[in-house]
Amino acid sequence: MRRLIITALAAMLLLSAAGGIASAQDDSSSLKELINRIDASISSLRKGDTTGAASLISSAQTIYTENFGTRLAEKDNELDNRIRTAFQGLSSVTAENQIQLFRLRSDLLAGAEKLGVGLSPFYSLSMFVILCISIIVSLLVTLGGRRMINWRLVREARAKLAEFQQEYREA
Repeated sequence: MRRLIITALAAMLLLSAAGGIASAQDDSSSLKELINRIDASISSLRKGDTTGAASLISSAQTIYTENFGTRLAEKDNELDNRIRTAFQGLSSVTAENQIQLFRLRSDLLAGAEKLGVGLSPFYSLSMFVILCISIIVSLLVTLGGRRMINWRLVREARAKLAEFQQEYREA
């Protein structure tokens, strides 16, 4: 039991240390902020907040222009033009623009990949990281429940409760 807990804690420490190293890069943090703004604008659109989504998209466009625009134009002008056109097409944000935002997000990630900038694996594979953490926690809770709960007393209490319920029904 202790070995399992120690192993789980060591794995979590290694995961957080690796995530800290990956997020220390300037371009990676700019890309993370850019993708976070796009994701937040998608979330705002789902909630019906078009003004909040518009401000998030304009700030994302600023981040893109300042950090990635010119370098991507040198490497892949077509992709850069597609991204800039997508940002311009999203100047008037409506609830139907979610699909365009998802395309823009994938184009931004493709452009960053061409520039050699990537997200931390914990960010890009966050669903699997959350799944692994939840499995580890559920395993620890299950094993802790087996060790810490006196099941004999639980069975006795259930038997007494069933007996009391039976007497109550008969009365």
